[in-house]
Amino acid sequence: MTVCGCQMCIGAVAMACLAASYLCELAMPCVLCFTATFGYAVGWDKNFIFKAFIFMPMIFMIHFFVPARLALGRASDSKALWDWVVSFAAYYSILFLLQDLRDVKGDAKSGRRTLPVLLGAQSFRAMLFVLVAVLSPPGCYGLLEALWAQQPYSALVCTLWNSGFALAILYMLATSDSVKADRLAHKLVVFLFMYTFGTAPCLYFIVPSVLASEVPLGFSA
Repeated sequence: MTVCGCQMCIGAVAMACLAASYLCELAMPCVLCFTATFGYAVGWDKNFIFKAFIFMPMIFMIHFFVPARLALGRASDSKALWDWVVSFAAYYSILFLLQDLRDVKGDAKSGRRTLPVLLGAQSFRAMLFVLVAVLSPPGCYGLLEALWAQQPYSALVCTLWNSGFALAILYMLATSDSVKADRLAHKLVVFLFMYTFGTAPCLYFIVPSVLASEVPLGFSA
């Protein structure tokens, strides 16, 4: 198959997925997902604004809205859930900026305008340290606020878990300037995302508590 033929097949599959998603009222998340993926594929990620503040937040939002919509239907149309997901996307988009420290020299050679390339690795580490230190306490509390009101023990476990990772990341940012340490810190962020806010613990405890904190839009108590 030629490259053109492959592109046409992929485009056809994408359109079919979009059409099918309309039946599940997931057209908008799918459009956002395809837009973000297309932008990443054609090199928009070379600009830190797209990568850090458009691509990553969109992926995080889709990660929660699609499962919630498939599982709950219109019961997932909750302002509380929208607010929570936006807060989550904003917080984790900052943490995932750590990935730009893994290969600063390579990014500079390939023309990627990441923040470490523009500011310098040391200045970027200092900036990220301040952001994580200042935003982690209110960010973590805000993400767990509904859970604290309904399941304090589960909220305490999540808080201690996240605090340990945040402190480890801050320690690495403050004491090391090696690529190896930067890669380890990024792995900690990924691990934190996957095993707290990203997968089962979040979808089983946190998101249901957020939905329970507000009557869904269009429903009466």
